[in-house]
Amino acid sequence: MRWAPLAFIILGLAVVASFAFFWSGAAPDPVPPARVSTSQESSEFRKVELKPPDDSSVQRFSDIAANPFSTEFAKSFRYEPPSLGVVRYREKAGTFTGFLTVRNLKPNFAYQVKLVGTPSDVASMENLGFNGRWLLPSGGTNFSDEDYLALEDKSGVEGYIFFDWFVTDKRGDAELQFSLDTCLHVLMSKTLEGAQPPSPELLRTFRVDSFLPFAYDKEYDPLDVEIWAMSEYYWSQERPEPGLTRLPASRYNCLFRLTEECFHGVGGGMWATALEAPVSFEVTN
Repeated sequence: MRWAPLAFIILGLAVVASFAFFWSGAAPDPVPPARVSTSQESSEFRKVELKPPDDSSVQRFSDIAANPFSTEFAKSFRYEPPSLGVVRYREKAGTFTGFLTVRNLKPNFAYQVKLVGTPSDVASMENLGFNGRWLLPSGGTNFSDEDYLALEDKSGVEGYIFFDWFVTDKRGDAELQFSLDTCLHVLMSKTLEGAQPPSPELLRTFRVDSFLPFAYDKEYDPLDVEIWAMSEYYWSQERPEPGLTRLPASRYNCLFRLTEECFHGVGGGMWATALEAPVSFEVTN
């Protein structure tokens, strides 16, 4: 019993402390949110590294301002390490969406971003082609759905969607967050080609004013280069307006591809493939 007064004192102090905490307006530390497990993260996003394909197309060796790269750079550059490309994409979503990171590509340079279907998965190829464009083995460009359907041997066909683009910085680096909702036809340069966009809001301006010696052998005058993306709707009216392209709900097995933009040869090049990697994802309704 001699411990009773002490016990009451301790209890009283605890009660007082509790009331003091309450009236002070303080709040307990929140319970930390549940952490997503590694397995859950990997099931939502998939990471792939882009690799150089076997492509004999003529590469472009001048930047978006048509400033030529050095002879040494043109001889030595390859789309292989230290040139790197990594894409992280959702394996299941309402459209193809994700993030692209590239390092040590050509500096001050424009690249197209595409999904490309091949005859290895005809359903994917046709879903992309009928919502995008066709590349037929006969050569040339700008093929229609009717051209594809009339072709007897479809073993050399590609169906693709050019849906986004980017310009690298002075080191050849870039990052892009993408979500497929538009079919594009080509990039146009108001600066190099004099091509006027249907709306001035389409123009994007890139300042070319740094010429690092790894790629250039001289300094050029700084230039603001204006580029815009021509939609397939604007070109042919055979695809939805920008922002309205919807891939059919399906499983897709295709290629993620980066293509050089050559601005119809002003500064050289013939839309050479830079990097690509197989991707597999599901588009839901």
